[in-house]
Amino acid sequence: QAREPTAWPASPPEDNSDDEQAPGSVHSWLDDWESVTDRLQKEKAGPPSCGAESGTSSSRIEEAIMRLASFPECNPHPVVEVALDGRVTYLNPAARRLFPELMAEAMEGRTASSLHPWLTDWESVIKRLQAEEAGTLMRDVTIGESCYQQAMYKGDDYVRIYGMDITRRKQVEAALRKSEEQLK
Repeated sequence: QAREPTAWPASPPEDNSDDEQAPGSVHSWLDDWESVTDRLQKEKAGPPSCGAESGTSSSRIEEAIMRLASFPECNPHPVVEVALDGRVTYLNPAARRLFPELMAEAMEGRTASSLHPWLTDWESVIKRLQAEEAGTLMRDVTIGESCYQQAMYKGDDYVRIYGMDITRRKQVEAALRKSEEQLK
């Protein structure tokens, strides 16, 4: 069954064409995202220009799509969408800033599941998500000196990962355990 269209551009193709700006190429896909971000910035500066008179059905639909597309774009925490085979199909600005190497892997069309700690043990994650009736999973991953809690939600052919930096919480928990051990 075909996946319903989403508010963002289609995921990058598996086949990387030499023509970087070909429709559907990873670069074209990223350019589409950059245009969404540009539109969001313009909306902050003033009323959106939708190419149609304000108040028309077309402009209201476009404005609604832009508003919905802004959810992951404005989230200060990393949001990543990954195809079931491990291909990264979307990173929000926070994820691109925190994990530039994951973005590079996505642009190269590589399956990142074995290359980046954000997707540690990807095959096991997919099996666990498929076994869960609700298709959700929570886990903690460590990347460098930082620890992230990941909330994962499985769709038909993708997994959306919402991350939150919990490094400070983990440090406090470790200090508390150490303190409790010293008191024994």
